[in-house]
Amino acid sequence: MKTLLKSTLLLLVIILSSCESDQNRKERLALEEQQHIERVARLEQERKEQEIHDRYIDNSLRTGATPYSHYYGGNSTCSVFGCSEIKVSTSNSDVLVTIKKNDKVVRHAFIQANDSYTFSFPNGTYQTFFYYGKGWNPNKEMKK
Repeated sequence: MKTLLKSTLLLLVIILSSCESDQNRKERLALEEQQHIERVARLEQERKEQEIHDRYIDNSLRTGATPYSHYYGGNSTCSVFGCSEIKVSTSNSDVLVTIKKNDKVVRHAFIQANDSYTFSFPNGTYQTFFYYGKGWNPNKEMKK
């Protein structure tokens, strides 16, 4: 009985596979080839991302570094009357601090773990953002 069932299933598979037209076969093969190309491209992208991750996983910058100065400019000191300061002290993690005014970055600096950095700027209203982490990539592109 099992042998008869296996033989019947094999015959059914042969019959069904022979029903595929040349056009359908070409389309199926083209689709499989496209999926293969996309899979290879995705794996290559993941490999490149892993390579970058591995290169910078233990990277730390010096306190006060401005790794994104080509986007935001450097940190200037406030030399006019009415200046304010903000001192940021870190604990066990590196931190990138960005200070914005009217949605524009006016100061930014990297601060190593267990260190501190003092920003100075004219009096006003600002927003401060903290990016904690390990393995800083100073070449990473920043979006607006």
